[in-house]
Amino acid sequence: MAETDPRKPCRRSRHPVLFVTGGSGVIGHNLLRHLVGAGFDVVALQRRAGLDATACRVVHGDVRDFSPSWLDGIDTVVHLAAVTVPVGGERHMRSVNVDGTRALVNAVKACGRPVHVICTSSVAAFGPSGPANAICSDGVPHPITHYGRTKLEAEQALASLDAASVVRLPMVTGGGDRVAARLERMAAARVFPVSPARFSAIDVRDVCALVAHLADRGPARALHTVSDGAVYDWRFLADAIERRLGRRLLKPPIPRVLLQPLLFRLLGNADAAYYLGHDWVVRPDFPDSFHPLHGAFPS
Repeated sequence: MAETDPRKPCRRSRHPVLFVTGGSGVIGHNLLRHLVGAGFDVVALQRRAGLDATACRVVHGDVRDFSPSWLDGIDTVVHLAAVTVPVGGERHMRSVNVDGTRALVNAVKACGRPVHVICTSSVAAFGPSGPANAICSDGVPHPITHYGRTKLEAEQALASLDAASVVRLPMVTGGGDRVAARLERMAAARVFPVSPARFSAIDVRDVCALVAHLADRGPARALHTVSDGAVYDWRFLADAIERRLGRRLLKPPIPRVLLQPLLFRLLGNADAAYYLGHDWVVRPDFPDSFHPLHGAFPS
């Protein structure tokens, strides 16, 4: 995609003009296609080459150096950019997730006019919860992962804006998600260890539709915790993959003694021990008139 001047948006429809960060991620590349297909005028922030060749326009830069000039002509910022796995270290995760969001907030305040911000956060910002006390929008957060703590700080930074809509996402499936690829690799070895944990999930198509819905709804200060409404467990996933592949899988339970953050830190992601060892069940709270249309794991 050629870089064009984002200060000259061409209003092609009744939709607001959007500025999207994190467009090269799994949610991002699906969202850009969805928004462009729905007739939105979109400008995408690109830190390095890799965005899909959609019809959106591109501005090059880093979210941590968010420039108020990028917001000229922009009605709504969709903030997806985040580090979810500490591949570059926890300091790098904090730099992007917290400092990047604060830079965005400062740019919005500096531009001198109202700009609606829609930010995708995570259920990790709330903390683990089972069906009896499900993760919700009005509960008191108690994050236990490094990722969750950085996303909660990002939410708190956004709270200083007059119009910031935050969407806490559970596991997101579909559209080339990393989860499906990992599960398929496990199944290829015919061994699928199962955790005792339960969790919620949502299809990426519903995430894209929700973001578009919030953008069209207009500026608001709101927090939504979402899912497809079902509760899953890892044995369910193993059984579903077994049926789809038509091959028997060995499904040994993962002993809780192995679900230790220190052990998983040696594998590069201490947070994964918490995700596998705790329940992450959501009580969905969608905005009025919006309903998900897809199950996260279709049969």
